[in-house]
Amino acid sequence: MNKTINSKRLIKELSSELTEKKPLFSVKMRTLIFTTLYLLIIGVIFRFLHPFQQNLIQDFSRVDFLIECALFLASIYSLSYFCFSSVIPGSFNYKLNKLAFLPFLLLFLFLLTKALFIQEPISQSNFTFFCEVEIIIAALLILPHFYYILKKGFFINKVSTIFYLSLACATIPSGLMHLFCSSQAKHVLIFHFSPIFVFSILCLFFTKKTFQK
Repeated sequence: MNKTINSKRLIKELSSELTEKKPLFSVKMRTLIFTTLYLLIIGVIFRFLHPFQQNLIQDFSRVDFLIECALFLASIYSLSYFCFSSVIPGSFNYKLNKLAFLPFLLLFLFLLTKALFIQEPISQSNFTFFCEVEIIIAALLILPHFYYILKKGFFINKVSTIFYLSLACATIPSGLMHLFCSSQAKHVLIFHFSPIFVFSILCLFFTKKTFQK
């Protein structure tokens, strides 16, 4: 009897010392918070360096420009969501995460179609010098912090996650450059989109080299 009473007393004492832990944010909420944070930070940096493009208000009245912006945002969210879900056990869904690349692919095909088959009027927008270099530098600013957050989880496939991470980090400044530089499809493909591939391939190369060692 005394043993039972002592056991109950011990349980109460131990439970009273426990501190209540706040539940972690869901994958969707984490993705929304951090992508919004990175968009705001890089947006402020770009705005400090450059004025908005001259025809920005007119561009927002164009359906194709709105589609591009929507696909950029969808690409950023889906790629970032893949990264977060891939480091949280139980959250990763192989079938669902196969679609993570879909908005990015649709964006590329949409821009390619415009560049090849649609004659766009000569843009009066201001061109940002070395916009491709700024995109890569901005991606490098985001990458360490984003990786640090993911590192707290458990990598199911580190190489795959870092590749998608690099895509997400480079897509954020690439999409924001739409507001500060020319939005002509050919210019966007060459100077805003190609840095995404260059940055991602370099990250993938260095990641593989690191793991081989």
